[in-house]
Amino acid sequence: MLAAAKFDNEKLRNDVSVNVALAFLQVVFAEEQLKNVENTLDLTTQQVKRNQILFDAGTIAQGVLLDLQAQQANDEVNVISAQNTFDIAKLNLVQLLNLPEDESKDLKVSVPAADTLPTALASDIAPASIFGEAIKFRPEMRAADIRIKSNHLGVAIARGNYYPQLSAFGAYGTGYSQLQQTITGYQTQIIPIGVTQGGEVVYTQTEVPSTALTPLVHSLTTTLTKHLAFL
Repeated sequence: MLAAAKFDNEKLRNDVSVNVALAFLQVVFAEEQLKNVENTLDLTTQQVKRNQILFDAGTIAQGVLLDLQAQQANDEVNVISAQNTFDIAKLNLVQLLNLPEDESKDLKVSVPAADTLPTALASDIAPASIFGEAIKFRPEMRAADIRIKSNHLGVAIARGNYYPQLSAFGAYGTGYSQLQQTITGYQTQIIPIGVTQGGEVVYTQTEVPSTALTPLVHSLTTTLTKHLAFL
């Protein structure tokens, strides 16, 4: 599953890129909305000034002037709301970019020129073509494909438990020990065995074996010979 985990990591990178792009578009949209409501407020303010002059001249009713003043107040509220939306959108973009505080204050969004934007629309591309490209290049699709193949192997392994199993084991040992000695010869020694009543020492002659440590190769050969003789 290591390959699937790598594609998951790549998907996280793509998600971050998409989130940054969406945050950028939200900032651009909020900035345009702010400009629109500010322009609307400017037009309403000019109309209020003009109608104030007409009202002072007695050519329009006071109700017309009051309606425009109410519209001006409403436009001012819209400007404040649009400004807040723009500030929040820019703050989200700053957080996604992980910019330091000194750089975030002077953050300005530059909108690409119209002639640099792609001319092809997503609606002009066949859905089957988009889906085919997504299967080949989207990391989450490739990770899902790897997990499907892994699950198929898991099913095959589980089905193998239904079949009979044949097990075999064996063991072999020599019984070798570093204390095992081999007789290499005999030496004649005279040893005392007692004394007479007169105090004379009585000796006897005996054969004392000479030993040496049995080598491991010799032990293996002897054990193997015994096993072959048994078989």
